[in-house]
Amino acid sequence: MAVSIALCPLARPGVTGAWPVLAYELLGSAGGTICVVVTFTAVLTHIPGPQIARAMAIAAALPEAGQLLGLAVAVLAVSELGVTSLLDLLAVPAALLAVTSIAGIAGSR
Repeated sequence: MAVSIALCPLARPGVTGAWPVLAYELLGSAGGTICVVVTFTAVLTHIPGPQIARAMAIAAALPEAGQLLGLAVAVLAVSELGVTSLLDLLAVPAALLAVTSIAGIAGSR
């Protein structure tokens, strides 16, 4: 998902404008699926039986809460900096996040 955010400053009207959206959908959906699988597997293996339902409800609610918080921060940041300036500012951290995520996944094998 960080890669798709890093591509946003490169988007221009027309066909190139679709690439960040496509990358966001593909990479974000794949990352979200992996996160859900890992989270629920961890919940099922580490939480005692009677508390599984509560733990799964919390695990399911946290990504939604994170998205709402992220949306609020993004709205405030865009209103202060503007869309282009904010995306330019976030391109380097997004690229670093992508590299460290890939390195972490490769290192866990």
